[in-house]
Amino acid sequence: LLQVILDILMLTRHLPVSLRNAKTVFLPKTPGADSPAQFRPITISSVLVRLFHKILANRLLPEIQFDCRQRAFLPVDGCAENIVLLATALHEAKTTMKPLYMASLDMTKAFDSVSVDAILRGAAVGGFCCEMINYLKEFYQTSSTVLEFEGKQRLVHPSRGVRQGDPLSPLLFNLVIDEWLKKGNSGVYFESRGLELDAMAFADDLVLLAATPQGLQLRIDELVAFLHSRGLAINPAKSLTVALQPSGREKKVKLLTHQAFRVDGQEVKIASTETEWRYLGVFYAPFGQKRPSIMKNLTTLLERVSAAPLRPQQRLVILRYHLLPRLYHQLVLSPITAGFLEKMDVQIRAAIRKWLHLPHDVAVGCYHAEVKEGGLGVPSLRTLIPGLQVRRLKKMATSSLPSCRKVIELPLVEGRLRRATELTTYKGCDITTAKFARRFWAKKLHESIDGHGLRDTRNMPAAVKWTAEGTSLLTGKEFVGVMKLRLNALPSLSRTKRGREVEKSCRAGCNSIESVGHILQKCKRTHHARLRRHDVMVRYLARKLKEKEWDVKVEPHYLTSLGRQIPDLVLQREGQSVILDVQVVGQRVPLNDAHQAKVAKYSNKDLHDQISSRPVLVASATVNFRGCWAKPSVVALKDLGIGNQDFVILTLRCLQGGLRAFHHHQMMTSI
Repeated sequence: LLQVILDILMLTRHLPVSLRNAKTVFLPKTPGADSPAQFRPITISSVLVRLFHKILANRLLPEIQFDCRQRAFLPVDGCAENIVLLATALHEAKTTMKPLYMASLDMTKAFDSVSVDAILRGAAVGGFCCEMINYLKEFYQTSSTVLEFEGKQRLVHPSRGVRQGDPLSPLLFNLVIDEWLKKGNSGVYFESRGLELDAMAFADDLVLLAATPQGLQLRIDELVAFLHSRGLAINPAKSLTVALQPSGREKKVKLLTHQAFRVDGQEVKIASTETEWRYLGVFYAPFGQKRPSIMKNLTTLLERVSAAPLRPQQRLVILRYHLLPRLYHQLVLSPITAGFLEKMDVQIRAAIRKWLHLPHDVAVGCYHAEVKEGGLGVPSLRTLIPGLQVRRLKKMATSSLPSCRKVIELPLVEGRLRRATELTTYKGCDITTAKFARRFWAKKLHESIDGHGLRDTRNMPAAVKWTAEGTSLLTGKEFVGVMKLRLNALPSLSRTKRGREVEKSCRAGCNSIESVGHILQKCKRTHHARLRRHDVMVRYLARKLKEKEWDVKVEPHYLTSLGRQIPDLVLQREGQSVILDVQVVGQRVPLNDAHQAKVAKYSNKDLHDQISSRPVLVASATVNFRGCWAKPSVVALKDLGIGNQDFVILTLRCLQGGLRAFHHHQMMTSI
């Protein structure tokens, strides 16, 4: 039906009135916004219209020949390209003593102000057919929207601007700016060692470059006139100019602070030596790109997360999926050092230790190994960022923009690429991709004393997805305890006195070292807690299998030639018979061997004959006390109908039972 509707819209080249209506909401740009300029209007049109326009945009984009200097909303790495181009221009002016006059210009509400005539003219210049132009004309001239703010609504008919949120809007706005780029004065540009730059565009972010002040002022005047005729304007208060002039006598480049440039008669701010400005998310100074001041920002963000009324699992989710990704852009596209990245990693690990109350000597691999390998899955910036830098910079060699292909040969990018390549070597390993980083940290985790028992986590990664996604099945206190158990960070004597020649025998009087494995699997103090952990898992499986229409017998007794045998569960359905036994084993026991031993125990013909005259399948639910499953057990349980969420709950029941046993051991004073 959806395809039929879209085909009708395409055939008629017309939208019904009901689909042309939309709703506009206002998102505050800053907290406490109280003026129209501090809000960003977002127009939400019909889902059907957005889908239709997305199809149109995807079909139109390959057919439009945009000017190569426009890098926004295109299938290219335009953000990285423009950032590197601007950094290279400033660096070249300084090192080769070439004059550079640059203007970074900000348009006032560009997407909201562009006139409908400018949109239609841009479409015509871009080569749109008459039918498409007529469709756009009807769409923009007859559409309406409901303005919604603080519960109040008002119907309006917009006479200008593109709809922010509509898939066609970026393409149409690019066409408006593209007309100026294509007809600009090509004789005014900055040149150094074969690199020629006159303008850079990223949607409404425009940077103009020239070798003379007269040339830059000419380009500004041309742009202002072009924009005025299309309902657009430059905001001088948010724009900036830089004037670099070489001094032959002093053999250096001077920053001119008296060179004034004007927009419509208003003077634009001129950069001084203390000036910093932001372009596409990274910071610049007059003589080049600034190193990111992210450390302070990271500290502030971590403190906010720590102070928020959140559970530890929620803090980890925020850190992994929101806090760290917002730092990647600046780190990848700015000059960084190994020490800087390592300091950030140290700060991140310190925050995690605080949230989870972990001891200071937890293996580093526990933090950075993937969740499916047994770690916390928090990326290491030291092993992630250099590889990303190398790939982004190398990608410029194949850019469609000639100046990007040129900058890869110039000293700034060449040096940055060389340093990034050197940083991909860490502790003797070449970590050039995220895949190599994952392998590196998994190996580090599994080679450590604390992480060795987690090597089989990959047999059933879905069972521990709660580590990455958070879970409401655990309170914050329980989550901390469970994670300590998984990471071998519970305070047993062997853990707290590691590396010291002191008595570590079990305080229950056992003739064994008091390790977590001993406490949970062998110690006489925790015998009843072990039974309870086992029984909880058996009862859960019995209930779930009954829901799958299995006839379930719990711990039936059979007298066989080998003596009395009591499997945990005997299942029957439609002529099938299955013996299923649950076991929680230690971390030193190979899980496959434990599974096979359990299968061998119940592969008794006498037992099978008592259960059914047909063949009987023997399976086990084998898991170690740290939540790692045997692969054959995973296959068998899935065949019985146990799903991923059931594995999550079974794993948590196992870990909770182990944690309960540990606390019981620690609180008892009698032997």
